[in-house]
This record gives sequence, C-alpha cells and structure tokens, in this order.
Amino acid sequence: MHGVRRRERGFNQAARLAEAAAARLAAPWLRDAMIRLRPTPPQTGLGAGARRLNLRGAFRVRDPEGLRGRKVLLVDDVITTGSTLEACLGELQACGADAVAAVVAWAS
Repeated sequence: MHGVRRRERGFNQAARLAEAAAARLAAPWLRDAMIRLRPTPPQTGLGAGARRLNLRGAFRVRDPEGLRGRKVLLVDDVITTGSTLEACLGELQACGADAVAAVVAWAS
C-alpha cells in the first residue's frame, strides 16, 4: 500500500493479515519487503486489462538480493481479477524468490 493511501485509511489491512499469518506459521514477517512506488487510482470499476495497466511498474522488491532463492508467501486481503497479485508475484519471481500467494477474500 502506498503511504498516501495508508495515511488516508489509517492502517494497512494486508500487512495486518501477513503479520498474523507469519506468527501462526512461525515464519519471519518482512514488513515492507515489497513497496508501492506510486499511488495508483483505485482499481474499483476497472476491468482486468485496465487493472493490469494501472499497476504496471507500481511495485518493487525493496531488497532483491535478500529474497533471492527464498520461499516467499505473499499475502493480500482480496482478489478480484488477480492483477495486483500478478504484478507483485512477477516482481518477486524476477528477483529469484520462490513466491506463492494467499488471499483472504475474493470477489467475482
């Protein structure tokens, strides 16, 4: 989540879920391992193609060398088209992480 949106909302729901999942799995939680480079317009109301375009270049792995060869569980709060997960997983895999994702809710 970009800092602008975090300040508006007051918290990062996906980060809270990731922290809880890490505690339950007795795994390290890497706060802000992935950063959002720019505030993007809300995805609500956009189709799958527009969502992918909206997120192109929006994410970066903070420490690519630190994740190379590591197993990474990416946690998000909701999935609609999969565009956000696709963008984030692509960045994680590009740096050599063995990344998979878990989502708490989905919309169709």
